[in-house]
Amino acid sequence: MAAMLKARPNKPYLRWTPRKIKTASGRQRSVPAHMTLAEFEQYPWPQGQRWELIWGTPVMTPAPQPPHQSLMLKVAAFLLHELRSRPNMRVLPGVDVLLPDADSYVCPDISVVELNKSESATQGPLKLVPALVVENLSPSTAANDMGAKLQAYAEAGVPEYWIVNPANGALAMFIDPKDGQFTEVVADKDGYIRSVLLGKRIRVRREGLDFDIQTPGR
Repeated sequence: MAAMLKARPNKPYLRWTPRKIKTASGRQRSVPAHMTLAEFEQYPWPQGQRWELIWGTPVMTPAPQPPHQSLMLKVAAFLLHELRSRPNMRVLPGVDVLLPDADSYVCPDISVVELNKSESATQGPLKLVPALVVENLSPSTAANDMGAKLQAYAEAGVPEYWIVNPANGALAMFIDPKDGQFTEVVADKDGYIRSVLLGKRIRVRREGLDFDIQTPGR
């Protein structure tokens, strides 16, 4: 079975977003409550900080912690292995993506994109809809990953969206975006969830400080 998600939330969750920043020149500046895409791209964001624009609202994401990084490396390696026979599919960690509605400039933990020979993933933000987006859940990002960003990805038509939790290895999977809403895929009795992109069932298991991404029979 699958469950439809609720409608778009009113605004991104901003608890972790400062209202003032210090630029590289040492000058302190206020962060606007709303920005156009052009304003966001031209704003002197501090180096080393991760900022995203969700429906015109600037949002800062704190630096990832070691369990987060460990899990993302495992997910990226798994995807690279599973997509090795599809050379046009690129697995890109931490790449900026400009969603088609032009007021959301996001940086997913992992994007899987299909590029043809005329497209490049090396200059500026990606201006296409990823085939898959993966976000890693944390206390500082959960409200947006499960709320505003989830809805932004659905409205942009991202075919498949994974949210993984390093605290326990839980995997949530969302597919089939229609009218700005995803359908959440329900796990089977063994905890496996079927990925449309990969054409197989998967699950994530935490083993001490490490993680294992499993398919049936492994």
